[in-house]
Amino acid sequence: GGYYPTRGPGEFAKQIIATIRTYGGRVLVRKAVKEILLDDSGKKAIGVRMKNDDCIYAKMIISATGVYNTMVKLLPTELWKSFKISKLIHNLEPSISYFYVFLGLEGSPSSLNLTSRNIWGYSHGDYDKLMKEFIVMLTLTV
Repeated sequence: GGYYPTRGPGEFAKQIIATIRTYGGRVLVRKAVKEILLDDSGKKAIGVRMKNDDCIYAKMIISATGVYNTMVKLLPTELWKSFKISKLIHNLEPSISYFYVFLGLEGSPSSLNLTSRNIWGYSHGDYDKLMKEFIVMLTLTV
């Protein structure tokens, strides 16, 4: 099931920002990372270079973009190709993504004769076939 927080899902981020700042972190919104910066040995992450070429240095770098995007798109090619897992990375199948829509309507759910629920839309009911179609579609767009 799904739950809708008071004041909307953005409230999760708003509430955690104070904690992140308390511990010396920064919160950047709609900022794109170009690459992960490495130290002189090339073995330790020390920061990130943003798309606008600003560099942000940190003791810890956390990537939430997935193993494939982190390794292949954010690290130097020679680095990730040297890992024993480089073949495994290219054999990874894409993970599933979801698209959420939160609507704000005037009136209460009962006055609008609505129920609070999730609606999942698929083109058909064969989940295994849907997954295969998704992977083929993604492969054609990459």
